Amino acid sequence: MPDLPLPLSFRSEIIELIAESIRAGESCALVGVGSSGKSNIVRFLRDRADAREHHFGDSARRLLWLMIDCNALDSYDEAGLFTAMIDSLTRAVAARSDLGALTQTLDGLYRESASPGGARAFRNLHRAIETVRTAGDFQFAFVLDDCDKLIQVAPPSLLRRLRALRDEFKYKLVYITATRRELHRLRPHSPEFESFFEIVVARSFAIGPYGEADARFMLDRLAARLPTPRALDSLESRMLVQATGGHGGLLKAAFFASRAGERALDPDLIDVLINDSSVMDECRKIWESLEEEDHEGLAAAVAGKPIGGEARNALMAKGLTRERTDGTHALFCPVFEAYVNQKAGLAHPERSAGEASAQSKDAAPPKEPRLDIYQGSRLVRIGGKEVNMTRAEFEVLCALFEKRGRDVRREDLLERVLTAETYEPSGLGANVDKTLDRATLELKAKLEARGFAKPIIVSAGGGGYRMQEAVSPKGDSHFQK
Repeated sequence: MPDLPLPLSFRSEIIELIAESIRAGESCALVGVGSSGKSNIVRFLRDRADAREHHFGDSARRLLWLMIDCNALDSYDEAGLFTAMIDSLTRAVAARSDLGALTQTLDGLYRESASPGGARAFRNLHRAIETVRTAGDFQFAFVLDDCDKLIQVAPPSLLRRLRALRDEFKYKLVYITATRRELHRLRPHSPEFESFFEIVVARSFAIGPYGEADARFMLDRLAARLPTPRALDSLESRMLVQATGGHGGLLKAAFFASRAGERALDPDLIDVLINDSSVMDECRKIWESLEEEDHEGLAAAVAGKPIGGEARNALMAKGLTRERTDGTHALFCPVFEAYVNQKAGLAHPERSAGEASAQSKDAAPPKEPRLDIYQGSRLVRIGGKEVNMTRAEFEVLCALFEKRGRDVRREDLLERVLTAETYEPSGLGANVDKTLDRATLELKAKLEARGFAKPIIVSAGGGGYRMQEAVSPKGDSHFQK
């Protein structure tokens, strides 16, 4: 079933700012955390002629919206980007009946640029733009979508030439960058970077969560995709929007975690969501899109303290926090707040549904470090410090911890590792046995290096393994499924 078409009002608060910049002949930067919907905005304008007409009026016909998916670039050098820009222009021209005669010329320039070496890519891009410009009064909007990595590693000459191209076709050629992080955070400053940076960031727009109407529409769109569509009622939609704050990725993950909204009215909805790995993956995308000072600001917010420095304005601009009247800050949704609590080591007792821990009131103080495992977010903390683990290591840890003191069959461990390989391949291919043994060995080393008594993990019959019961003898562990 085809998707419900986005309404013309979709993200209008952001698109109007973009349109204003382009009408003025100025470039702009879109900045938003992972899964905030940056690509949805630029694709909406690429794919919908009626949307371009709605926002650009009579000038829409002269606007060439040219998207480059930077994740799909063959390389991050000049030849890679400039060839992709020619390709985007060629496709846009081929789709127009009034420019069809230019297709053969542009296709030839593309083929020459795509040949090994691509030494003439910039010259050919310049020729392609000039060819189209002379055919009419066109404006070229090159959208560099998901260009964080490109900005980080591009050679200085590439940035310098992007600026030169804009200066050559001033007001007729603009760039729209879409990144998770602010451009100035992506690479050290240099004259070449500054020359490109200054033409883009003067108009920088933060992409926050969806507004109420757009969020509800996106839920309706998800529901319409189901094999047996089920419309959400108004209250179900409202509860999912409130739980996720309208963040695009969280909204989608929560929709499926709540069984397509069927559990949206459950009293324990937040517990359901924070114990779902897909929901926690979206929280992690948000977290990893932020700077260290932003992390500190979020930790301050959940601790009831004011956020200071640049983080205060940055987090508010991205819609991740709002200021209370007392100067402290609230996070944009309870699901992400629970994730930040976990990262900051401030677990909420009321959020520990499914928690399993060994407890002994009369035991002496624990000698081994505290072990915290959050299965939904795949977070492990030992002695209050986060420990990085591969997905296979994490799955083995959970399986052994759940049955600590008892043998875990090799077949059961292999099943967990096989699941991990599906999401995060180890590079060992079909050799799942080898992956299991290596993951167990690495896990053992990480636990023992952080203070657990040796041997913390031992071999068991039939090729299985066992975690010693002593890992949590004093109740000083936390396991949240």
